[in-house]
Amino acid sequence: MRLDDPLHRIQFRPTVGTGPRELVRKSHQFDIENLTEEIEAAGRSEMTELSILLMGLMTAIIKIAIAPPGDDRRPWTVEAFNLKGSIEVCRDEGLDAHVDLDRLWARAWQTAVVTLQETGAIVPDKIDRCPLSIKQLVDPNLHPHEGAAIIRDIVPDAYRVYW
Repeated sequence: MRLDDPLHRIQFRPTVGTGPRELVRKSHQFDIENLTEEIEAAGRSEMTELSILLMGLMTAIIKIAIAPPGDDRRPWTVEAFNLKGSIEVCRDEGLDAHVDLDRLWARAWQTAVVTLQETGAIVPDKIDRCPLSIKQLVDPNLHPHEGAAIIRDIVPDAYRVYW
């Protein structure tokens, strides 16, 4: 830069409160102000993931429970075990209290019934409330067929002959 260059004549004077420490403080202050929002967003994301996995698990167990006798239940059993494993990896027990299991159950029931009806299955009337607790659903020792048996126990007798 030449001495007669106009930029050379400009004097740069640091002002109070603009040093590196002040900038760091300001950036932390900004993060702190948004921390609550960031935590809530992360919590919503975890809730969504857990809800999707639980809904898939319930759908697989419902299919095992109400599918016609000749249907191969192995794919749904494998799917249920895989979903249980995914839930175990991502699950935070604090989230359990925030899961609306009956809302997820209604969606899982609808998905299972539509899928089975496409293959010509006769399915029972909707079971309004989930007969399984979250604790049962995520229990690694509860076999999906045990969950299906719990569901079958509350199905009206007229449909039990069908299985």
